[in-house]
Amino acid sequence: MALILLLVLGAALGWLVSVLMRTEDKRPVLEDIAAGLAGALLAGLHISNYSMLGSLRLAAFAAAIAGAAIALGALYFWRKRRARG
Repeated sequence: MALILLLVLGAALGWLVSVLMRTEDKRPVLEDIAAGLAGALLAGLHISNYSMLGSLRLAAFAAAIAGAAIALGALYFWRKRRARG
């Protein structure tokens, strides 16, 4: 159940960022969702000692939000740098 919550949280954060940044193309929206998924999943699993058998702890939930934010920030930094160069 905790794994599903982390996946939903990451996808929702990625989608929310694409809405806030007013992304109109389909590909960047999917990239945002994928980055949010990856960041939330990696951070949440790391805090939970790579075990998703129990429920989701508050620390893992907070780490998932932070991980998604970091992954999305890195994605936007990379996009901006690629557009300049």
